[in-house]
Amino acid sequence: MERRTYLAAFGTAGVGALAGCSVPSTTTRMTDPTVKDADTETHLVYRDDDGRVAVTSVQYGPVTDQGLIRMQLSIWHRAKTTVEDLSVTVRTREPAVPAPEVYLAAPSRDFPAVHFSRDENSDGRQFAVPDIEEVGRGTVTIEWFLRSFDDEWPVELAVDVDYDLDGGTFTTYTVDGTVEFELEQNVTFA
Repeated sequence: MERRTYLAAFGTAGVGALAGCSVPSTTTRMTDPTVKDADTETHLVYRDDDGRVAVTSVQYGPVTDQGLIRMQLSIWHRAKTTVEDLSVTVRTREPAVPAPEVYLAAPSRDFPAVHFSRDENSDGRQFAVPDIEEVGRGTVTIEWFLRSFDDEWPVELAVDVDYDLDGGTFTTYTVDGTVEFELEQNVTFA
C-alpha cells in the first residue's frame, strides 16, 4: 500500500469520526475582584489560579466649569485574551436621584459603533460596544463625560462594567464588576 493513499484514507476517516464532536470549553464567571482605591481611581483586580486575568480601572475628575465630570475606563487583560461585548452602566447610588447624562469622548476612527440606552433596572445610562473585538486585543481605554442633573455635591455614583474575555478555544471569562464612589466638586484628575 502506498503511504500517501494510506494517509489520505486515514485522514478522511479521522475527520469523519470526529464530525459533530465539539471541544469542551470553559466559561469562568469573574465576580469577586480585589478592590484597590487610589485617590480618584479604583481598580478591580480579577484573578484565577494562574494569576491576574483582568483589571478594570475607573478614573474620575476633574469637574469642568460646565459641570461635566471626566471619566475614564481602562481594561487590562491577560495576554492571548480579547475583550468582547463590553457594557457600561452609569447610575446614581441613590435611586431617587436621576442618573447623569453620558457623553462619549471621540474615540479613534477605528473604534466600533457604540450603542446608548437607558438601563431598565436602574434607570442608569448605558453604553455598549458589542463588536469591540477588533480593538479589544490590547488594553481598552474609553473616555467619557457625565453631566449630573443634580447640582448638589458630593455626587454618589456607581459604574457597572461587564464584558467577556475570549481566551481562545478552551477558555472564556465573563467579568462583572461595580465601582462605587463619592465625587467631590473640586476633584482633580490623577
